[in-house]
Amino acid sequence: MSNVESDRLGIIKENLGHVFTYLENLERLDRKPVFDISSHKAMAVYEHQTIDLPGVDCWSDENPAEAWFRIKRLHPTYPPSPPDILNDWIDLNKNPYKSPVLRQTIVVSTSNSTESKEITALQDENSTIVLNIDDAPDIQDAFDEYVENQWTPWSENEKLRRFTIGMYEDLFRFQHHSTEQVLELVVGMGILRWKNQGANINYPLITKTIEAVLDPESKTITIYPTDRAPKSEIEFLQHFNVSNIADIEEHVNALLMDMETEINPFLPQSFKSLLHYLSANIDSKGVFYPDINKNLSDRNLPNIGPNPAVTDTWVLFVRQRKTNFIAEDIKRIKTYIVDAESLPASCGILVTEPEDVIVERQKIHYRGISSLGFESWASGSGGGEKDAENLYFPKPFNQEQVSIAERLEQADGMVVQGPPGTGKTHTIANIISHFLANGKRVLVTSQ
Repeated sequence: MSNVESDRLGIIKENLGHVFTYLENLERLDRKPVFDISSHKAMAVYEHQTIDLPGVDCWSDENPAEAWFRIKRLHPTYPPSPPDILNDWIDLNKNPYKSPVLRQTIVVSTSNSTESKEITALQDENSTIVLNIDDAPDIQDAFDEYVENQWTPWSENEKLRRFTIGMYEDLFRFQHHSTEQVLELVVGMGILRWKNQGANINYPLITKTIEAVLDPESKTITIYPTDRAPKSEIEFLQHFNVSNIADIEEHVNALLMDMETEINPFLPQSFKSLLHYLSANIDSKGVFYPDINKNLSDRNLPNIGPNPAVTDTWVLFVRQRKTNFIAEDIKRIKTYIVDAESLPASCGILVTEPEDVIVERQKIHYRGISSLGFESWASGSGGGEKDAENLYFPKPFNQEQVSIAERLEQADGMVVQGPPGTGKTHTIANIISHFLANGKRVLVTSQ
């Protein structure tokens, strides 16, 4: 390839890149942005929620393993039995979030009451009495002692246990129905917390897809990272007036590709530089939360406020798989353009100035059409039937349509213009038929 040809190819690549970047941004504007994890209406477990969680083992540098999470199948436990003296007085629920209730009065049969002489009672004709809690201080004391020393410790532990059970059930459903429901399980890192344009943003800026595997013997669900590369999740920010979002995303993706070590949600240093870059470029007041929160053991999320804060914490959640084929196609085309050693000549026509030299095209001799009164290569240049080509026009045609076929056989492209009702669609049908009959592929687009 000569220097001139190389320079021309470089110009074509650059211009095509601009075209597809424009199309990429245009396509993004049509998407409905997701900026809050709760919008997925599916499982979401934040890092701080897993601290001291029973039955959940997370990766640690003290015990490194291929798996990032292991969740055991636990069963609920129920509140400890209250003392017998409370049996008639207490409403006890198996839900750890619902505190026991002490009844203010109870109705008992006089034949079963041993307290009728000590408790003020109102006897009725059915030989029952109403006992009032105000007259039974020993009942109140027994209830308070039970709640403080037995029910509350059980409740606090059981809340964590039930959280694990709910997490397991969500993962179990995902593991069995993820394919048919087009779902994916991901770990998000670097959660952006920001109130912008009246909306509360709560979404990770980097995600990594993971897979859940159920052990049929132990019933444990183990979660492993997939081989797919981590992805940036900042497209939605263009809806919040973040400038140069395409450049920011391109830079982040380049950093992700060049990382020497694998991203690990339990090793914040593996993605810290990315989050520093994002927090600095999203907004002039953006902060990387660990820089202002000196308690590194605090994994709670900061409050959402007017200034963007990016954490180094993670969130495990389920969402619909992204099925944006147009965006993926555009990315593949952009990659192809960059890597290509040559491009079809028609690509150059789309993005370069037209030639200012008139190119003479030869007439093509199409078999049999001269007898119908049309011009052809044979009529002016000689040539016999053996040199003729077939013209596969199934519909009636005129000289202009023959000329279009001739030009397309010799040029890299052409534009046909005409007012409505002049036969452009009719012409397209003939042209498509002709080239398909000659074994060529035809792509038809319309708007």
